[in-house]
Amino acid sequence: MKMGNVQVRISNEMLGEIDRLSRMLESSRSEVIRKALDDGISRIKMEATLRDYIDNKITLCKAAVLAGTSVMEFAEYAAEKGIPFMRYGAEEAEEDLLRLRKRHESAD
Repeated sequence: MKMGNVQVRISNEMLGEIDRLSRMLESSRSEVIRKALDDGISRIKMEATLRDYIDNKITLCKAAVLAGTSVMEFAEYAAEKGIPFMRYGAEEAEEDLLRLRKRHESAD
């Protein structure tokens, strides 16, 4: 994979944390930073996509695609945040209830 180069200023405390993680993981600073960026970008994508999903701007399937996960992974993430992945409104429930009553009546 071709890689670019980015320069960024970070606090001495953050640099110290990166150095500690480098020693713990027996990795270079660059590897630790790449991993942190990758994890952070993934988390940010999930959060941003979840907001659009909550606002009914996108479907569960579209959210999963945009977040770069499977539908099941995104549904589990939403559930962990207290967001139901099944959208079943009161109006739909009433319509289904009416259909069931009609079927039950016609079966009698």
